[in-house]
Order: sequence, then C-alpha cells, then structure tokens
Amino acid sequence: MQIHEILTEKCWKGYMKKGMKTMFGKRVPNCVKKEEQELPERLVKLDKKGPKNLKKLDKSSKYEKRKAALAQQDDINEGPNDPAIFKAVFTAGGPGAGKSFVVKNSGFQAMGFKIINSDIAFEKMLKQMGMDATPDNIYSPQGQETRDKAKDITKRRQETYTNVGRLGLVMDGTGKDYVKIVTMSEKLKKLGYETLMVFVNTDLETALARNEKRDRTLPPEEVKSMWSSVQNNIGKFQRYFKQNMIIIDNSDGQDVEQHLNSAFNQIGSWSQQIPSNRIAQQWLAQQKA
Repeated sequence: MQIHEILTEKCWKGYMKKGMKTMFGKRVPNCVKKEEQELPERLVKLDKKGPKNLKKLDKSSKYEKRKAALAQQDDINEGPNDPAIFKAVFTAGGPGAGKSFVVKNSGFQAMGFKIINSDIAFEKMLKQMGMDATPDNIYSPQGQETRDKAKDITKRRQETYTNVGRLGLVMDGTGKDYVKIVTMSEKLKKLGYETLMVFVNTDLETALARNEKRDRTLPPEEVKSMWSSVQNNIGKFQRYFKQNMIIIDNSDGQDVEQHLNSAFNQIGSWSQQIPSNRIAQQWLAQQKA
C-alpha cells in the first residue's frame, strides 16, 4: 500500500479518522466511533496536578474527584481490527508470586491488552489520601472503604472496555477464588471472548521473603493462607483452561526470563488469531457493515 493510499484510506461507517497509529508494523488510520468523541463532562483531561477543569468538580467530594481521575476513559475507541480484541487473560498467584512483574514484562500492553487491577487504583487513592500502604492502614475502616471504592472504579473501567470496544483484557488477581474467575470467564465468553490463564507460581519461602520487601506487606499467616488457597486451585484451573494455561515458575533461583519469553510468544500468537467465537464474529461483522 502506498503512502497516499494509507493517508486517504476511509474508516468504517459510523467511525471517523483521528490521527494515525501503528498496527502490525504499519501506519494505519486510527478510526474511532463518532458518538464517543465527547467524554462525559466529569471525565476531564488530567495533568500531573489533577483535573484541569476543577470548576466542574468544586462541589464534589474528594472521593468523587479521585473517581473522575481514575475513571478517565482511555483508548476505548479502537477499531474492530485492533490486536487482542475479544481476548482475555486471567493471572493467578499468591502474594509475593510476582504477578505485577510478570504482567509488566510479558508485553501485554504492547499486544493491545488493557490491564484490569484494582490494586493500582487502590494504591493511588491511598497515596492521594496521604496514607502509606501498611497493614494497619489497609485493614482500617478507612482503608477497606477505599479498597471497595477502588474495586468499583476498576469494575466500571472494565465494563467500558468490554461493552464499548470488546478490547483485550488482562484480569490481574490472586487466583484464590476459583469460582469467581470461572464465573467472570464464562461471562466474557458470552460476549464473544476467548480466555487464557497465566499462573505465576512460587514456593512458600519465596512468597514470604518477597512479602517482607513489599511496601504493602501482609501478616505472614495471611500470606501462608493465601498461598495455600491458590496452590489448591492449580489443578482446577488446568482442567478449565486446558491448553490455554501457562504456568510461570517465578521462585527465587529459577530462570524466569526463559519462562517470560515462552509466555510472550504463546500469548502473542494467540492474541493475533482471528476470533473464532460465533458471537465475536457477528459483532465484528456488524461493526464493519
């Protein structure tokens, strides 16, 4: 395709061109839905100091201001041909397993995935409140109330990603609740998604040692309990996800880089496959009509 053809290529019906983007090594038009151009009034643009348009938030509580900031909609208007569409990855592992490290170094965002993790919102809200992520603060009434609010914000963001654009998701969690993960997976499948699990495993000694080094530490007994719960679910997850189950051993002394490279290749290939779910195919056909 010539440069002139790329720059003048038209978007699908109901979409409009908003700049260019790189996809699969090529520059293509960034097509966005016309009706999604104007964000709700409260979702104002942000800078490092917070909302620029504070007049619209003057009468709101501090929580509402944080909620507007954290709920800022970003990159939800991607086209139906974008990578990782209709793909969802669940992560599992106990405290100290290194899920955040694995998620950060597995190239998910480069593949087009959106990270869904309430801990990110929770820790940001604690910081804005001037609270350190200590056990006393986390398990205080104010800390637990803040955690619930962070979960609500994250849930709303996930719903936006799935309901508007069917975007690729990485559901970052502990994996201690098998029923909860399977229920969410089945819900996504009804929307046309295909699901995969990345299970980050460690031995108990590694989990305890890393917990001590974290800013947001947990009591040792709770670490042991959570680690055991997650370990007991490995077999269940393998039976449910079958071939779409990747286990990464991130214990101290293991070659985690080799595991990450293998996971990157497997997930990258899977994320680029054309959705096979009939519901997904119908949705894509409607978007391109």
